[in-house]
Amino acid sequence: MDENSKEFAYEKRYLESVLSFLKREIYDIREALDIRKRILHRERRELGILVSENRSSGLSADISQSIAEDRRQLNAINMMAKLLDRDKKLLASPYFGRFDFIEDGESGPEKFYIGLHNVYDTGGDGTIYVYDWRAPICSMFYRNELGRASYTAPGGEISGEITLKRQYRIENSKLKYFFDSSLVINDEVLQETLAHNASPQMRNIVRTIQSEQDLIIRNSESDLLIAQGSAGSGKTTIALHRIAYLLYHSAAKGLTSKNIIILSLSRVFSKYIASVLPSLGEENVKEITFDELADSIGISADFDRVEFVDKLLSNERNGSDKLLKSALTFKGSREFAVILERFLRYYTHRLIEFTDISYDGKIIANREEIKNIFLRDKTGTPPLSRMRRIETILKSRIDIRQKEMHKRLQDKFKAMPEHQFDYKSVARLISIKRTNKALKQIMEFTRFSAMDVYKALFSDFGRFKRICKG
Repeated sequence: MDENSKEFAYEKRYLESVLSFLKREIYDIREALDIRKRILHRERRELGILVSENRSSGLSADISQSIAEDRRQLNAINMMAKLLDRDKKLLASPYFGRFDFIEDGESGPEKFYIGLHNVYDTGGDGTIYVYDWRAPICSMFYRNELGRASYTAPGGEISGEITLKRQYRIENSKLKYFFDSSLVINDEVLQETLAHNASPQMRNIVRTIQSEQDLIIRNSESDLLIAQGSAGSGKTTIALHRIAYLLYHSAAKGLTSKNIIILSLSRVFSKYIASVLPSLGEENVKEITFDELADSIGISADFDRVEFVDKLLSNERNGSDKLLKSALTFKGSREFAVILERFLRYYTHRLIEFTDISYDGKIIANREEIKNIFLRDKTGTPPLSRMRRIETILKSRIDIRQKEMHKRLQDKFKAMPEHQFDYKSVARLISIKRTNKALKQIMEFTRFSAMDVYKALFSDFGRFKRICKG
């Protein structure tokens, strides 16, 4: 048996050992999941009995404790279900790369297999079958060629030598081929060619920017990163890999997919992103298009942008409509951004018509108090978000007054013979009407759109000139 055949046989055996472990894990998780579900079903049945027996007395300590336990069980079930789904997906292709690394001071190399997720035996001897591509040690696979290499571990810099780099094509749990290369090759056609041609010349046929991309993906020094490059240079690939990397490394700090939003060019682009992120080990990251973002802050696109751009290009060719072109140039300038910032400050200080808010004939907040709450905010929170906070404060005050009035109305109508059977519903109806009237009064000044503010900038030419001064 030649060397290549021996290596192929070894890699097949290793793959089989990883698949066997994953199958055992899947079986164990299913068993544990079934037990958890049965426990949850029993506890919910007992909780239902407990609630029905104590309906008149409200929530007791026992009921509150049971509800909290129910939530814990449900969270555990959801986590196990996600783990089960992840392991089932890994069965098809548990890893895609490997590198052998001799740490300084050690006698021989250690093999590191790389995949989308960690695969390791937590309940047995602690064997790590596959390392997550985002783990610090895996940076050497992308960043270094054969020879001297290092990576930053939690305990400091670890140095040594990479003696082998290998990539695999595994489909439906079957090893199709592998090849050795000092570089990371992403082109599938080239991968297959390399797998069947072992000459050094063929193995070094491609030079990529994989190392530079990896430096950007794993950058932990910069709060703000801008990737610039021509079309097709890999900017989107870098951005999606960085999202997956940040979610993996910042989970302990509380970063989740809910904290990330991707602003994309179109729905087609969003669908592409939605298909790529799961393949990097992350899901449920929200994508939104520019039109959807504009709509969410009250700027609806009431024109066809494609048609508008076509008109601009047509006018440019004909040399017409210079005013429109100069207006668009100005609106894209830093000067116009300064004008918008000035006007937003002016609008929030001078043009919002705060009013006294009354309920049941009594003032619950006067206009000066409301304005002070709004303007006193020093956190940099956007005006609309500050208005939502004011709504919450005022609604909580209304809730207190509504409960008082509802009880007073109930007592009043209960004493009337004509309302002895419907006094509760009549009292509730009147209190709801008065509450809605107060809420409408609040929303008259708290609800405004970005487009309303933008149009107001041009509604008074004298004011516009003052805003633009300098």
